[in-house]
Amino acid sequence: MDIPQERKLVTEVPGPKSLALFERRAAAIPPGVANIHPIVTARASGAIVEDVDGNRFLDCAAGIAVNSTGHSHPQVVAAIVEQAQKFLHKSGTDFLEVMASATSGVIVSDIRMPGIDGLEL
Repeated sequence: MDIPQERKLVTEVPGPKSLALFERRAAAIPPGVANIHPIVTARASGAIVEDVDGNRFLDCAAGIAVNSTGHSHPQVVAAIVEQAQKFLHKSGTDFLEVMASATSGVIVSDIRMPGIDGLEL
């Protein structure tokens, strides 16, 4: 994890770069598409999200893709790279893929987080 796992504020929130990007967004995207937080994410690692201004926040709103492993877990990144080298997307209704048939009912226990024994697919 290349981002220190600590909160750090270097600007007001939102910072100047975030404000500029939100102004640009407001000019191009209808107001019905909302954002809850005035933060523009630049990168994330573990439990920390860093915005475009360099502020670091504890991510208490992580999505389902990172809840159990944190952002950018090395094993998850390696698996994504491996899959991307094979293919990125196809319609599941057109062709069966090996992963879909091979992982039915498999317990994933290679990625360990405290208090989590495995993940059933």
